[in-house]
Amino acid sequence: MEKYKYLIIGGGMAGTTAAETIRENDKEGSVAIISQEKYPLYSKVVLPMYLGGSVPEEKVFLRSEISFKEKNISLLLRANVVKIDPDDKKVFLENGDELSFEKLLIASGGSSRKMEVEAADRSNIFYFQSFDEARRLKEKMLISKGAVIVGGGFNALEIAEAFSKNSIKTSILLRGENLLGGSFDKESNEIIRKNIKEKGISLFSNEQIKKIDKEMKNDVLVSQKDNRYPFDILVMSIGVKRNLDFLIDSGIKTESGVVTDEFLKTNKEDIFAAGDISEFYDIILDKRMLLRNWTSAFLQGKTAGLNMVGKKEAFRHVSGYNVVNFGINISFLGDVSKDENTVLVSRGDTEKKERTQLFLRNNILVGATQINMNKEKGVLAKLIEQKIDLTEFLDKLGDDDFEIKSIIN
Repeated sequence: MEKYKYLIIGGGMAGTTAAETIRENDKEGSVAIISQEKYPLYSKVVLPMYLGGSVPEEKVFLRSEISFKEKNISLLLRANVVKIDPDDKKVFLENGDELSFEKLLIASGGSSRKMEVEAADRSNIFYFQSFDEARRLKEKMLISKGAVIVGGGFNALEIAEAFSKNSIKTSILLRGENLLGGSFDKESNEIIRKNIKEKGISLFSNEQIKKIDKEMKNDVLVSQKDNRYPFDILVMSIGVKRNLDFLIDSGIKTESGVVTDEFLKTNKEDIFAAGDISEFYDIILDKRMLLRNWTSAFLQGKTAGLNMVGKKEAFRHVSGYNVVNFGINISFLGDVSKDENTVLVSRGDTEKKERTQLFLRNNILVGATQINMNKEKGVLAKLIEQKIDLTEFLDKLGDDDFEIKSIIN
């Protein structure tokens, strides 16, 4: 049985950053990363740009196997964890191997949510979660004229732009009315929808898949409404399922993700969680949060690594996600969920394709969505982090002439 001082499940940004942070602070302790991937760390963020041709293949990869050897970090690729025993401090692999640890980090991320549909040929159905699938899709694009994308998240919009750049006629099917998870208001959605349609992308709301059919030479998606959408390429962009199955019966507390405190520690001694899988206590927002973005994964990996070597550092970060899609800058900041205590304030000129939506609770800013108003992002992040009481500014926040930075200055 291999024994490691530090064992990390997951070779993505959080896991790799944690391993490197550990090595920077502990030159001698043995470190190993267990990864289901067959490649070392690569950027899933740039896969749509690789697909569209603006990023070459070699720029997708961020680490090599040699770089891990140079840092004396063991990298176990194509390895699948099936079980953890927190009390005996053992990890069990699908191939029968057992590994022991002193400290463990769970950074297993998620995998594409699958949708079971009737389909005779699945070679042109893509979930776009791995580099190999991105490469296969890129090859398929060379001989394709039409595509259907199911889903309306950031990933779907970025793939649609890649298809558009390659002159592939594209339709996006939405389960509901809104794009991007419903956090954007009607006016914000309209800006994005109008911009997408101007680029030749067709949008269809309230559609769900019934089956995949054959029509002459084409494959056809048949919706529950019996509408028919022919395609050469079908992309399912319907969300991510967090990889939690191997934690069943482990005693490690899970809900939507692996539950941790602000130090990214789980309920089990010497076991931490970071990245997409971590449902951590956010000390800024005073609630448990799940994040799915590259920057947060990096920062959580760094925090977890420091705490695993004996530091005591809370994870403190105002999460943000930003993408430029068809020329429009779209971003999320902080907590953009809505409950009965959430008050929404909007500002911006929709005619100029500008819109900010502020999310307040108890007169404190907790989150924001923005379209082409990124210059305010830094100020909004400070307001969220510092929990500034905005009571005296409530009647001004919706005024486009009011400079939000004056609240801090």
